[in-house]
This record gives sequence, C-alpha cells and structure tokens, in this order.
Amino acid sequence: MALIHKQRRHKNARYELVLVGDVHGKVTIVVDDMIDTSNTLCFAAERLKEAGSSKIYAIVTHGIFSGDSIQKLNDSDYELVICTNTIPQAAEVAKNPKFRIVDVS
Repeated sequence: MALIHKQRRHKNARYELVLVGDVHGKVTIVVDDMIDTSNTLCFAAERLKEAGSSKIYAIVTHGIFSGDSIQKLNDSDYELVICTNTIPQAAEVAKNPKFRIVDVS
C-alpha cells in the first residue's frame, strides 16, 4: 500500500504531493472525494508514473469537472476515471471512454 500526502510548507505556498510507499510495477488506484479542476488528481498521476506505476485508476465521489479538467484527465496517465452521479454529468463525461459514471441511487 502507498499513499500520496498533499502538503504546503508555508501558508499560501504551492502544495506538493509526497508519495509514501513503493508503486513500481504495480497497479495504483487514487481515491478522492471530488474532482474540480483535476490539478491535484493529474499531479498525483504524474507522481505515480514517475515512481513506476504500471497502470493508474481514479475513483472519486463527486465530479465537478470545472474548466478544462476533462481535457486534462483525457491527457493524463489514468486508464480510467470512475465517478458517481451525485452531480449530474454532461454527455462529454458520460460518453467519454476514459470515464465511468456509477449510479448511487
């Protein structure tokens, strides 16, 4: 098991993601509460890829998908992004092969 810790060294400083654990050659799953801009999620994928993860998946509860976040995720190293339908998703997400929307009703 590994984890990624998001930290800021100083107030108002840019955050950094610290990977704790060995993911080399392993399938990794990033679990988060929500995707908004997808910056953190994409940065996490970069860290995992740099550390040698063989495949990367994301599972999130709430998909806000602000701005160009869908394009960022399409361009990222994620194999698949799984999200619930707690927030209704546009066709751009629902029909995108990189995304799976899970019904929570």
